[in-house]
Amino acid sequence: TVTETSSLLTPSPTPTPGSTACQPECTWTEWLDHSYPMPGASGGDFETYANIRAAGGAVCEQPVAIECRAEMQPDVSLEQLGQVVQCTLQEGLVCRNQDQSGQFKMCFNYQIRVRCCDYSHCTSPTV
Repeated sequence: TVTETSSLLTPSPTPTPGSTACQPECTWTEWLDHSYPMPGASGGDFETYANIRAAGGAVCEQPVAIECRAEMQPDVSLEQLGQVVQCTLQEGLVCRNQDQSGQFKMCFNYQIRVRCCDYSHCTSPTV
């Protein structure tokens, strides 16, 4: 079972008559890989935002999209890999060894990247 969530919707300021809404500057991060699969039933690969930040990686506070892939098979979709993986915008990627089937119940090494939008160049109109 694969849970993959991706959303490209971003909140934007409501334009007032005669004005144009400020467009955010959105970019993808590099592929992030701060967790390596740990063996054992309680192990797995946990590319969560909390783990990435704890390891010194940079992830924005409110990502607007996420992509997840296996390090050794970057062009193969999560569905085709046959592992139970959660790739969610809210948390990042979670793969638990105990959820896997087959002889070697071990998660692959995964990578994630997130899309972040910067609104800092948008100024609020003065009243």
